[in-house]
Amino acid sequence: MQDYVDRLTNLLDGQTLIADKIFPYPSAAMSLFTKQVLGQVLIDYATQLIDKTRHGSETETYLKAVVGTFHQCQRLVKYLNKPRDADPTFRKGLEDYLDTLFEMNVEPYLRVEEENYRRCCDAVVESGKKKVKYHLLGIFFGGKKGLTVDCG
Repeated sequence: MQDYVDRLTNLLDGQTLIADKIFPYPSAAMSLFTKQVLGQVLIDYATQLIDKTRHGSETETYLKAVVGTFHQCQRLVKYLNKPRDADPTFRKGLEDYLDTLFEMNVEPYLRVEEENYRRCCDAVVESGKKKVKYHLLGIFFGGKKGLTVDCG
């Protein structure tokens, strides 16, 4: 994904140079063009990547794919060269648009993240219960004193 975003950023930077030479208000043209690229090219690629990992068996891979893909998409907007007449809202507008595009991936991600977190917590609790149980058995049958539990 990183190489894809790097190449796309370079191509958009080239278009920014052209827009600066041709259009009287290049930021308006580049904002529209970049939004089209984000909506029709980048988000489609990102969604396909996320969907492939969602249907796989590794939950951790899916969770990392969603976060990593979102960060790469944000990186494109952050490091994209601005047109000569761009104001401070140029990037903010693109960031907001990207957030809107990525919104469809947030709810499924949060649902899987919550399930994964619960499983991890349940495993830690079960491990702690077993340690306490074995320790108590040791006290009753082996004469050990005190109760220390390593929860880590």
